[in-house]
Amino acid sequence: TINISGQESLQMAKKVGMMGVNIGISTKKMLNDYNASLKTLAVYGEKSVEVFTGIAAAAKAAGVETGVLLGLAEKFDTFAGAAETTGKLNALLGSQLSATEMLLMTEDQRLKTMISTVQATGQAFASMDRFTQKAIAQAAGISDMAEANKIFGMSISEYENYEQQMAASTKAQEKLEEAMKAALPFTQKLQIMAAELAAAFLPVLEGMHTILNGITGAFVFLNEKTNGFLG
Repeated sequence: TINISGQESLQMAKKVGMMGVNIGISTKKMLNDYNASLKTLAVYGEKSVEVFTGIAAAAKAAGVETGVLLGLAEKFDTFAGAAETTGKLNALLGSQLSATEMLLMTEDQRLKTMISTVQATGQAFASMDRFTQKAIAQAAGISDMAEANKIFGMSISEYENYEQQMAASTKAQEKLEEAMKAALPFTQKLQIMAAELAAAFLPVLEGMHTILNGITGAFVFLNEKTNGFLG
């Protein structure tokens, strides 16, 4: 999981949930897919939302699940895996994919690079002979040929359009929140600040409560042992 506060977590969930609405992805699906993706993307911290945006946009353009695309991207998580996959694809496509570059890319960047490389051959994936299709799919780690056709046949321009719309939605949310905060009366701002301060100090107060309980218990014990001497 991402190491952030409860308030930040709520803000992030609201951002993720709303950014897919304009392109036809429900809030529930966005949140479920994002939470599932954190097994892989949590290493990016708050930037995980940005990486997930690219993956969700690609999944929408291809008509596949985000988990399928994450599985492809994970093949480049080690140098050995990246070298093997890029070597096979380069041999099949006559391309010059770099294993090191793919290793250092984020998951959404890897997907876009791999799909663009396949499409750069000038021949649509669906029109390739079945042996070439299978070889490319196997090199990329795809066993389902229906999914391979959807992924490598997706429109990159549509993918990028979805990505831009989702990013624009996120910016619009941020601007709206800023405008609402600016319009809040001073007394309400103080209330919000007080609530945030209380939340920040809650662990300290809980710690003090534990210590005081311990001291009280000690005095009760001594009082019992001294037959009420301590009062």
